[in-house]
Amino acid sequence: EIASRLHHPGISVVHEMGVENGLHYIAMRFIEGETLAQKIAEIDRAEGGDTTWVAFGREDLPNLFRAIGVHALNGVHPLPQLELWQRIDPEGRYRNVYDRYAHVAFVASASGAPRFRLHSQDYVILEIQPNSPEFRALGITHVLVRDEAATPFAKLSGFEPLATIGPNHLFRVP
Repeated sequence: EIASRLHHPGISVVHEMGVENGLHYIAMRFIEGETLAQKIAEIDRAEGGDTTWVAFGREDLPNLFRAIGVHALNGVHPLPQLELWQRIDPEGRYRNVYDRYAHVAFVASASGAPRFRLHSQDYVILEIQPNSPEFRALGITHVLVRDEAATPFAKLSGFEPLATIGPNHLFRVP
């Protein structure tokens, strides 16, 4: 009910809420414009389908990459990416963490060497400095960042802002 009283260009108007056949629904105004998926796919096509993405922020964002068919390093991986992770962990100190089927999340760190953490049995977190040599060694070409994490990325040397779709910011990595 509160949402139906909000009026702002960035908020869709709620027309009706209810329950139909045991399912809850919200009917709201359609907002014209390009979706995040469309913009990412457009960027990927413009670069010959040769982009590699990472999302920083919400855990659900990396799965968008798979849904639209662009290459991503985070999200759900049915097989461990040993060759990739060994680029930043050549001694294998964290192999017991990343050698598994897992959802892989990236968290930006301010300093220090990359660190893998096991959040749960099938959830691996890689803490990494986005402007570090280790980050570049992963071959990442683009990042998707939510509002709450976008400001530090905008200040990184060489990170080129490409688009903002809602709370999502897209950058090209130098």
